[in-house]
Amino acid sequence: MGFFDGLDTPPAPPPPPEFVHLGPPPDATGGQERQDGPPADWYLPAALPDVRELGASRYTRVLLRGWSVWPRAVTLHLALFRRRVRTRPPGPGQGPHGTVHPDGGLRVGLLLPDGRRVTTLDGEPWPAAGEGRRLRLRHLGGSGALFHEELDLQLTALPPEGTFRLAVAWPDESVPETVTTLDAAPLRAAAREAVEVWPDVPWEEPPRRPGAGRGGVRMSGLLVSSGVLAGRSAMARNVPAPLPPPARVTRPSGIDTPDEVTGHTPLWEAVADGDAEGVAELLAAGAQAWRPEVGPWSPGRLALTTPLAPLVAGLPGAVPLTDEERAAQERADRLIAAFTGIHGDGLGVAFVRGVGEEEAIARLGADPARFPPLDPERDPGPYGTGPGGFDPADAGAAPRHVGVTGVDGGCVLIQPFGFRPADEAVLGPLSAGTRACALFFNPKGGVHLSTAEDGTVHHDELHGPTAESPSGQWLYRHWQHSGGNDAYYARRLAFACARAGLWLGEGRAVSGPPRRWVELSG
Repeated sequence: MGFFDGLDTPPAPPPPPEFVHLGPPPDATGGQERQDGPPADWYLPAALPDVRELGASRYTRVLLRGWSVWPRAVTLHLALFRRRVRTRPPGPGQGPHGTVHPDGGLRVGLLLPDGRRVTTLDGEPWPAAGEGRRLRLRHLGGSGALFHEELDLQLTALPPEGTFRLAVAWPDESVPETVTTLDAAPLRAAAREAVEVWPDVPWEEPPRRPGAGRGGVRMSGLLVSSGVLAGRSAMARNVPAPLPPPARVTRPSGIDTPDEVTGHTPLWEAVADGDAEGVAELLAAGAQAWRPEVGPWSPGRLALTTPLAPLVAGLPGAVPLTDEERAAQERADRLIAAFTGIHGDGLGVAFVRGVGEEEAIARLGADPARFPPLDPERDPGPYGTGPGGFDPADAGAAPRHVGVTGVDGGCVLIQPFGFRPADEAVLGPLSAGTRACALFFNPKGGVHLSTAEDGTVHHDELHGPTAESPSGQWLYRHWQHSGGNDAYYARRLAFACARAGLWLGEGRAVSGPPRRWVELSG
């Protein structure tokens, strides 16, 4: 026997799929252009020549070469010419071309007809999901040599009708601030000439490989409608036909034996994975769908609230959902859908019922007049704070600030990277005479739950539901594995929101930017 024989080596990773499929363009799903660039995988932009000088000094010229116009965005093409270049960088972080360092490098800005201003000096926008993304003037890259450089900038929306101003300045090259007035009409007209490359392609998810397992049935946005509960959703085409009664098959030994680690049977795990193929195979082999596993909950009871319902609804022993149970599950799923797409790693969030925005700030010991609402569209700065505002990712400043946003029936507090909304010193005063619930998604692991009522705060770890958990916790699908990280965070946010007694139609108060930033004392 060799020295390395018999070792318990890990299995080889599965091979990658043969093809990677292009998804639908952003505007096909109601979103905006991608943050990292224009929609070049879906459209051929209209080319709009527009050659003019935008700024100059004795040794430097900044020229506009033209525009690439997309259905919902424009790319500015600049040409930078020099008669001399430095032999060493003039400052920290700056290249010999002088276009990197924000203090003395090239600056470009736009003042749009509707009053919105956007510049290349703006901080990164708030990392919100979906619509509501801030207008940006983003550096796409450049090319060239010492004395000539091409530079592309993306404006993430079409300019509104009217005239707008394009400003440039380059302090290190002695180019003064120079403003050029332009008309948006040619750009808006050119947007109609952009060519959609795949206009007739039905955008569908690629077929799942047989036996792919976890996540085989995907519930987009986790919004489970009454049609899904009754097994009539569009996804039902991915669910096999109902099976013959288990009495017609021979049950293999051990098919209902719980896993030593999870404590659940293979059928429970297949339902939690949304694995229609696995559920069908296990049922055909005689797995028991209606035997309770966690309190009164059985794999069949879980499956009835998912697109897997047709597989179990007609089996012997099936107990259909009542109208009240269907309505409660639908309401919970609508709340989960409101928070889908929010990334929660490191996030602290508190839901407070019956306390408005200004009252919440006062309860935190601050003067609401010192922290007015922000307007990041018209006065952009880092993370929606206005020029000179703090960065929520800054380890020094972030713990001292919380975002506060009023919502229907109360308010929401957030810290993108902090636990303070779930802290007793914050949650206690906020919950005086009312109820609040907070979460902290600890990046080191675990979800910390804080529930407060009339100033008294209780802390706990939020785990999957157990036999002793209230029935309401099961509605928020903590038992479900499918959906990825987006679903993981959305289910827990929805549970905390409902526990506080709030019902939000969208998650913008959590995804940000908040309406106000408030500096905490202490």
